[in-house]
Amino acid sequence: MLLVILIDFLLFFLVHYQYYYEQEKIIDAKVEEEPNEIQEVEYSMHNGGEFVKIGDNIGFINKLNNNTQIINVKEKTAIKVNTTGNELEKIYFDGENIYGVPGHYKGKGIYKIDLQGNITKIYDGECAQLWLTEEKIYFVKQNGFDEINQTPQGSICCMDKSGKNITTIIDNVKNYFKIQDDTIYYTDLSSRALYKANINGENKEKLAEGRIYICDVTDKFLTYIDFADGQAYHVVYLEDNTISVDDHFLEILEEDTVSFWEWVGFSTPGKWEKGLYKYYIIVGSTQKYEGTFTVY
Repeated sequence: MLLVILIDFLLFFLVHYQYYYEQEKIIDAKVEEEPNEIQEVEYSMHNGGEFVKIGDNIGFINKLNNNTQIINVKEKTAIKVNTTGNELEKIYFDGENIYGVPGHYKGKGIYKIDLQGNITKIYDGECAQLWLTEEKIYFVKQNGFDEINQTPQGSICCMDKSGKNITTIIDNVKNYFKIQDDTIYYTDLSSRALYKANINGENKEKLAEGRIYICDVTDKFLTYIDFADGQAYHVVYLEDNTISVDDHFLEILEEDTVSFWEWVGFSTPGKWEKGLYKYYIIVGSTQKYEGTFTVY
């Protein structure tokens, strides 16, 4: 069979199969309570939500009282920032300042809040997504509004963290974009195809067709859902852009290894030949799993 199975990992899975599922909630709780410092920074700078944390500083949106609160757990201080009239829906944090955007029906703009609670409006237009780097803010300048999905659509822009030097990078974008190293991954509004481009918007390249919603990206893999393919999950191997695996979700385990479905590992994903593959797995004496996936 053309498929190369990671024997060591499969054996590990067979021994610990039941343990993984019994311990799932405990593992999740530990991750939330003791997040990895790098993951903490990346989440706060890129994801956008009601809660951010880097080091001793925490920020969260209190929707009941229309304010954003900043807490320093080491100094045991708390500051309330009044945002009445422009209630923030998403906040991002780079360790020095919190940046927030209101929801579509709540207001417009990008707001900058320092750790002393001072709030400044640095952008006037409507925006549905930010992506912070050390020096810049990348954001979607909203053009219209998707009432059903309520996702970003418009132009990807960047600006200094003061709100100055606004530059449009890529027009006609739909859904959430991702940045990995110096590459932007995005969905085209007209075709709904998956594209990548340099961080300055140059050298655009189509990676996949369909109705794409990007899930996540690392330095090796990009995962997305294709709504034109029955909401199937796909994985692109970024080294050569040739790998896409459909029908099942994959997650990254370690270098050059991905997990396919029930924790089973496969190696060298970028070197498989194109075609339809079948897997058949026996766990213990009774549980059997089988199915197919395609390499493009």
